[in-house]
Amino acid sequence: MNQNHRKAGSNIDKLWLCVEKTFQEKNINAGTNCIQLVSCEGVNISNVGDKRSLATPITDKHLGMLLFIVIQFIEYYIKVDFETEDKENSYKRRREDLDNVNFLYDEKNTNEEDELEKHAEETIQYNGKIWIVGSTKINVRDALTKWQKRKDRPRTDLAFYDIIDVTPGSNSDFIRSQPNDAIYEMKQFGSSEEPSIANDVKELIVKFIKANDFRKVVDENYVETRKNDTLKFIWDFANLLAESFERDNDLTDFDLSELAYREIFLAPLIRSLFRGMHREMRIFFGEKHLFASSEELNLEKTDKESREVGRKVDIIWSLKSTDLEFTVGEVSGPPNQRSHPRFFSDKLKIAKMLKIIINRIVRKHCGTGVKLSSLKLYGLQIYNNEVICYELSVPFRGLYIFREVLRSKLPTNKVELALISRSIPTLLKFKELLEQSQKSLKDYIVDAYIMSIDSGESANQFITFTKQEKKNK
Repeated sequence: MNQNHRKAGSNIDKLWLCVEKTFQEKNINAGTNCIQLVSCEGVNISNVGDKRSLATPITDKHLGMLLFIVIQFIEYYIKVDFETEDKENSYKRRREDLDNVNFLYDEKNTNEEDELEKHAEETIQYNGKIWIVGSTKINVRDALTKWQKRKDRPRTDLAFYDIIDVTPGSNSDFIRSQPNDAIYEMKQFGSSEEPSIANDVKELIVKFIKANDFRKVVDENYVETRKNDTLKFIWDFANLLAESFERDNDLTDFDLSELAYREIFLAPLIRSLFRGMHREMRIFFGEKHLFASSEELNLEKTDKESREVGRKVDIIWSLKSTDLEFTVGEVSGPPNQRSHPRFFSDKLKIAKMLKIIINRIVRKHCGTGVKLSSLKLYGLQIYNNEVICYELSVPFRGLYIFREVLRSKLPTNKVELALISRSIPTLLKFKELLEQSQKSLKDYIVDAYIMSIDSGESANQFITFTKQEKKNK
């Protein structure tokens, strides 16, 4: 090979490195369908479409032309869509890109889950009542401690986090391991009142259900429903349904996404339900970060370390006068698509987040008196067009009780319109529970400060957070 060829070959190598770099930056698969370097004396440029090829000796004067061809080829390749004969490779490349994005997203979610689990393991220690159940007088706290020492216990069981799951759908291994009479007594914990509504509310609901022309009746009752916030909410609910009916029942669309459902139906419904409460509470929608979980993360960081954002939540309720969150909500996937793993995962997530919130409230206000045992926080879950309300409390020493207090199916079409006779009272009851929770939280804060002033003790003497020992999965 003469000197000119060696020089040309060196230049080609540089050009090829440049081309490869460009392809990588443009995310192009530089494989057999792109450019193949045959030798230092020739380059073969193949076109998959017409199978034509060009082979030519390379000298210095050809480099400019080659560079031009390469640039044109790259620009063309970027513009190529699925309509070309390279459709399969193009789709594969985009699919790989999407998989990479999903991998990073899953990795991020895994890290968030690890942090959530870490702080959900912290448990309030205070001298509260002891929970005794069953004919054999079982101490639930002691029984739970023994269960937690087992190596084969499932980590997906809320009992792993000192949360006793007494919801109807509970499949807790800890609860199943107890005698039948003890199980029955644990599941009977707490009392649930059936939602009740006033006569004027009943009359309006019946009028909507019996309407031959639903849209017309909704419009005719607008002025009549301006009397109070409850009637306004019922009209807003009916109007949202009427608008969906006019859009060919888009609430029943199988492809309706979680985001679209939240934006066109759930968020307006929740805002209307809590109309008039804007002076008392804030409501945040759309994958907001839970401040309580971010504070837990940041407690372990030094001033030089970056601060972390909290766990993302679909809906958050917080006291307006403070930064205290007291209720969370999750939309468990598209409303018309069943996914029990997603439902189960979000249910566990709600319980853990409510526990973290209670821990933060106690840590912030340093009180574990009588008011703590009466404090109840609530979580809302929307799944398969059904609304479910959970309650979390700390009525006993070292134990959090997680139970279901409300459940109702939401109507999505005219045939199901009669369901508003159940869903409206359920949502109104949910609002009432949050108002009670808000009041209990304020009472607890006042009580905590009074205890601190009277005793003159430090916060650490009121409460300690003890992490459980490392457990085998």
